[in-house]
This record gives sequence, C-alpha cells and structure tokens, in this order.
Amino acid sequence: MQAIFNKYCQGKNTWLTVADCNKMIIRDSKFDAMESSISYCFSMSKKTVMNELDEECRVKYERLTYFEFLEFLARLVTHQFEDSELHELPLEEKLEFIIEELFKIVGFRFKYPRLEIAEFSDSDDEY
Repeated sequence: MQAIFNKYCQGKNTWLTVADCNKMIIRDSKFDAMESSISYCFSMSKKTVMNELDEECRVKYERLTYFEFLEFLARLVTHQFEDSELHELPLEEKLEFIIEELFKIVGFRFKYPRLEIAEFSDSDDEY
C-alpha cells in the first residue's frame, strides 16, 4: 500500500491531495467511483485539526497522510457498496476489490489468502 501512496505523492511530498486521489481512483484504476464520492471519503478520513482558523492548520485538511489514505480506501469501498448487493460483505472482502485494482497500477499482483478447512467432528474423544 505504501508503494501506491508513494506513486501519487508529488515530488518530496508525504501526503496526497483530493486531486491525487481522483487521478488514482478514476483515471488509473478500474474501480468505479465518482469524484463526489472520492471527495466525501477524503474529507471524512481526515484527523481533527486543532485550530481551523489558523492557515497552517487549515492546509492540513487538504492533505491526506498515509494513515488517512488507508482510512480513505476503507471509507471509499464502504461508500461504494452501500446500495449494492455486496453491502453486507465484511470490510476486508470489500477492500479486496479496490486493492486488486490499485496493485495493478504499481505492477503488483493481488494474492488471495490460502484457506485451510479444518476437519471437524462432533464425536467424543473417548472412543
């Protein structure tokens, strides 16, 4: 995820703007999202700023840190699947949809976890 974040950080920045997120999601990935959804999820992913009237603090609202980026992705998939038949999926399964698309941008392959099903028996161990 860090590689995806770093790809869209401009220059030596350690943050993304909403324009960077739009570029990543709408232009470069095949994840179907609208700009309004991206802006909403971007805003909702921001940490609280102590003094919103201070110019230096206000600028933080326009910048998404790495940890806020992770929250942004979770909020985006939750928002996107809100009115679909997939809305009841657990968050980790919803995230697979967007992560798979984002990994393609940086040349990574999404690897699904290997599931092992344990044998289960209702019989007593005393036999």
